[in-house]
Amino acid sequence: MNLGRRLRSTALFLSLSIVFASDLIAIKVGLSGSPPLMLAGLRYFFGGLVMLLATIAFPKFRSISRKYILVALCLGVLGTIEFACLYLGMQYISAGATSIFYYTSPIFVAALATPFLKEHFSWKKASALAFGFAGVLLLFLENLSTGLVNVGGFLVLSSAFTWALGAILFKRLVESENFLPVTSLMLISAGTFLLAPSLFSEATVTVSLEFVLILTYLIIVCSAFGITLYYYLLKQYEATRVSTWLFLVPAFAVLLGWLLLGEQVQLNEILGIVCVGTSVLILNK
Repeated sequence: MNLGRRLRSTALFLSLSIVFASDLIAIKVGLSGSPPLMLAGLRYFFGGLVMLLATIAFPKFRSISRKYILVALCLGVLGTIEFACLYLGMQYISAGATSIFYYTSPIFVAALATPFLKEHFSWKKASALAFGFAGVLLLFLENLSTGLVNVGGFLVLSSAFTWALGAILFKRLVESENFLPVTSLMLISAGTFLLAPSLFSEATVTVSLEFVLILTYLIIVCSAFGITLYYYLLKQYEATRVSTWLFLVPAFAVLLGWLLLGEQVQLNEILGIVCVGTSVLILNK
């Protein structure tokens, strides 16, 4: 890989990590004004519509076969399970605990990528994953003594596994020229599947300026831009490599808390960030 391409890929991975770091914080704020399935359904349905408009704007992405419509619906079902487990689980555990469970997904991706994508699993990858997950644990060390293993932890862990399963399916079945329409249809279908039960079983949304701003951010930045960038990178690089970069997400969440909220950074968090950085350096050396 030449220097220009390496710098470009690094910038894209860093952008993805920062967007995903802000995602869990925005969800936590949004849940204060909306039931979980309603919030998830609204953001993914309208995020998918934004993506559909982008698909229409680019002629090379407009056509999609029945095969890829079926793949998009399957991914939508997996997305529904992932998002429902994540949003429901976040009601019971903190954002830090959520990060620990949710970002076990790179480990699941690495485990699934070897048999299903024939990706070579080397000691280098194993070391990167070990440092990355150790870093996530250090970042949220205080959560380890507060009863993490409960219904919330189980739901978020299930969400992480489903995310990994969807990533493997997408990488295996979707061609590069089809990733944009498949992504948009996946988001729309997941949003629809989440909204349907919410309309009959959940309370109404408390509409406020804060909620509108948070929902807009989730739709445009985290869903339409962030998820599209994630699947674009997934088509360009090995699934294990893309997923390992996601260990940076909790580290960026801590840094954003320090920069934007004035939160104190503890020694364990500094060590965690060093471990996560080491993980990424090992994988990209």
